[in-house]
Amino acid sequence: MSHTAAPRTVDADSGMQEGTIFVDRRALAFKERALCGALNALWKENSTGVRAAGAKFLTAQQQVILTLNVGEQTEHRTLGAAELAPLLIGYCIGARLPLPASAVKTVTVNPGGVLLDFMLAYSTMPPYRGMKTPSARVLGEWTR
Repeated sequence: MSHTAAPRTVDADSGMQEGTIFVDRRALAFKERALCGALNALWKENSTGVRAAGAKFLTAQQQVILTLNVGEQTEHRTLGAAELAPLLIGYCIGARLPLPASAVKTVTVNPGGVLLDFMLAYSTMPPYRGMKTPSARVLGEWTR
C-alpha cells in the first residue's frame, strides 16, 4: 500500500486548516547587517551600483527604511514586507538555502530585523522511511 503525505498550504490569516495534524515551520531572521548583506549580494549580481548601508525597522507599518549608497549620493528608500519577500527569497535561492516551495510564506518586520517564515500543514503524517546509519567521512569530503 503506497502512502504519501502531500503538504497543504495554510491561510496565514486564519491559522491552520481543519484537519491539519502536522505542521512544518521554518523561519529565517535577517538582522540589519544580514539584510543589507543579502540585498547587496543581489544588487551586485545585477550590477545596479546600489549598496545598502543601513536599515531602520518600522514594525507598526511593516516597512524597512533603507539607507542606500548610490554612487556618491546617499538615498533613503522605504520597502514594505511584500516588497522584501521576493528579494529575500531570491537571496536564499542564490545562497543555496533550502526553502519549501509550496509553503505559505510571510515576511514580518520586527524591531530587530525581518523574519521570513515558511509553513506547511499536513492532514496526514509524512511517511517514515527508516534511519540510515551515516557512513564515515574522510577529510576531503568536509573541505569541498
